[in-house]
Amino acid sequence: KQWYQRRVRGQFDDIRGLDYGCGPSPTLSYLLKEQGIPHVDDYDPYFYPSSQIDSIVIPFKKEDGPSDIILTQTTTPTDFPSSSQSTTTESTLITDDNLPPLSTIKPLYDFITCTETAEHFYVPYIDWRKLTHTSLLKRNGGVLVVMTSLLYNDEQFENWAYLRDVTHVSLYRPKTMEYIAKDLGLELIWPVERKNIAAFIIR
Repeated sequence: KQWYQRRVRGQFDDIRGLDYGCGPSPTLSYLLKEQGIPHVDDYDPYFYPSSQIDSIVIPFKKEDGPSDIILTQTTTPTDFPSSSQSTTTESTLITDDNLPPLSTIKPLYDFITCTETAEHFYVPYIDWRKLTHTSLLKRNGGVLVVMTSLLYNDEQFENWAYLRDVTHVSLYRPKTMEYIAKDLGLELIWPVERKNIAAFIIR
């Protein structure tokens, strides 16, 4: 909150945020609300699905692969525990082709947090683009804050606790965050108060 307040220099009453990957027991949204940020939504594809977020389709660019391939994710995979909230809903697919002009879009959020979630991205190409999608995070100042354990040197790798969790399928170095920022056209802010946190600004 302190970092964001210094960055935006505004009142929190009109700011909307999203905790992306909140898990079965949302925590960060409640902490932020206690700190004076009242409008923070929870999203998790398995426990707190959202038809608007789940319906976003990320197509490959031509240079990334065949133009007819579209990447999608299922809302409730069979290898995850069931949840009363984990149901797939019918909705209109949001793609770059059927979005209105940028000048007419009102993105949902001023900031998005992604805490201990990015390491669970099975297809990072999809999730990183969802996090910064035009319909979710506002342009010209929207903030994405990602917390995940980063590999800072090769000596750390052998005893790195992240390797012991079989659900950690996407691992990152600081250079990975630099690549993501460049690939998605973001401004990467280093450092952010502590290690293992990367903040991106949408320009």
